Amino acid sequence: MNVALWITRNLTRPLSKNRDERRGVKTLVVLGSGGHTSEMFSILRRLPLDVYAPRTYAIARTDSQSANKALSFEREVGGSRARARIEIISRAREVGQGWTSSAATSLVALVDAVSLVWRERPDVVMCNGPGTCVPVVLASMAMRGVGFETPATVFVESACRTRALSLTGKIFYHARCVDATYVMWERLSELYPRATFVGRCVVVKRPREPAVVMSPSHEVSRQPNQRLTRSSMPLMLFYCTEVRSFRCDFERARMEGMAREIAAIDGSVELGEIQWRTFADGFPNIFVKNVEQVHGRHVAFLASFHNASVIFQQLSVIYSLPKMFVASFRLILPFFPTGTFERVDKEGEIPTAVTMARMLSSIPHSRGGPTDMIVYDIHALQERFYFGDSVTPLFASGIPLLLEQLATLEDAKDVVIAYPDEGACKRFHNFFTQYEEVVCTKVREGDKRIVTIKEGVPAGKHVVIVDDLVQSGGTLIECAKVLRREGAKAVSAYVTHGVFPNESWRRFTDPAADFANFWITDSCPQTVSGCQGTKPFVVLKLAASICAALNI
Repeated sequence: MNVALWITRNLTRPLSKNRDERRGVKTLVVLGSGGHTSEMFSILRRLPLDVYAPRTYAIARTDSQSANKALSFEREVGGSRARARIEIISRAREVGQGWTSSAATSLVALVDAVSLVWRERPDVVMCNGPGTCVPVVLASMAMRGVGFETPATVFVESACRTRALSLTGKIFYHARCVDATYVMWERLSELYPRATFVGRCVVVKRPREPAVVMSPSHEVSRQPNQRLTRSSMPLMLFYCTEVRSFRCDFERARMEGMAREIAAIDGSVELGEIQWRTFADGFPNIFVKNVEQVHGRHVAFLASFHNASVIFQQLSVIYSLPKMFVASFRLILPFFPTGTFERVDKEGEIPTAVTMARMLSSIPHSRGGPTDMIVYDIHALQERFYFGDSVTPLFASGIPLLLEQLATLEDAKDVVIAYPDEGACKRFHNFFTQYEEVVCTKVREGDKRIVTIKEGVPAGKHVVIVDDLVQSGGTLIECAKVLRREGAKAVSAYVTHGVFPNESWRRFTDPAADFANFWITDSCPQTVSGCQGTKPFVVLKLAASICAALNI
């Protein structure tokens, strides 16, 4: 990554007259949570860590995960306690915290940050977006203001930011708080001329050898008998472009865009190519190009089961890739389509979620063992137990992307989370412990289903309805009507999976629907291709989250 190149060129020079050249570049790394932390470790892996040491990780007091991740990272790269340590500081503003109350917490965070920077005296501060960065960077400016030459400050905007800088990024950019600002999307460098666009990290390919990731000045070398580890060996990602359905027309899976975004974010990902053809009778004729390149490699497949007619073709590939002498195999299935059919309410019904789980449980082992399967916001968590021992499911969530959006709203302090039913409340309640909540329920009056509010007060609030998926959208519309009748000043909605059969998303574009925002992820590409750019829809990209999951 070019971030590593800038640091290598600019920060290996003497940063202070009193600096001992033998001790390396003392680095203070500010960690956020979730995707921010994963992205920061991805950046650090591109640096010559023997030079950028000792390292100190600044972690917010309310962040319960980053400390363990930092320790795991240091163990992975061979760090020691003498060369890496963790410091806990206060967070300036929690997600959903009002601006008035954040004044006091920001002051406490600034005092903590000044104390930390004064104690550590780092040569460089690295940060990539979380609000914890702001007081640390301000403290660094204060150090330089009283005569110290360091620390130099580097800000790398999150890969999730494709159209505008985050609030942290805007503060740093307009206030000129940092020495260098980097963005991962070219569009941002056009909107913010002083920001530098960085592409993928450098990838060197040698004939008949796997691609080897290298930093600009320190190649990751390999001895003839040395095995590449999961962290040092690039991953080859295959995806479905378009396949011919049994109706003999083409069904576009449209996963190429997501695959290219993943490769753009994580330079260790290389895209593979598959020819999706059919014989004259309509049955698949599939060919994996350059198959010799997958031998001994970590391999993943990005699937889209958006239509029953395209599942057979993709399963044919999914069953074959692990048997091509690959080091490990991962299946990325953003949307598990039969998740809502997980139980039998009446004798004679077929729980197709069980059927799909059995099909995926038949994936053969690779050299690395069972298949890792990444699924986002599956309808019922108990479906984890439907899978056999041949797959290890990882259930990820798109909710962190929503939390980032909520924090940027002008009326963030007035946001209340609503659930259309008790099932959604049980599923997502733990994500929104800092927000007030409204729980709706459905009651029957004859043949009609009436939505009522079971608990919570929406009056005067911006209510955001949260659920895992939407089909026709009837329940969301009825829920919104009830919330407005009870005094909600605005209503928005979020679902991870916008299924919307027969373009039912169009009913939400009617002004009468009156949704301020409707957030969906790109887990259902056939929907995204239709509604993207149409108000009130906002599409949240899963690519960065998938990259983080692939690096676990």
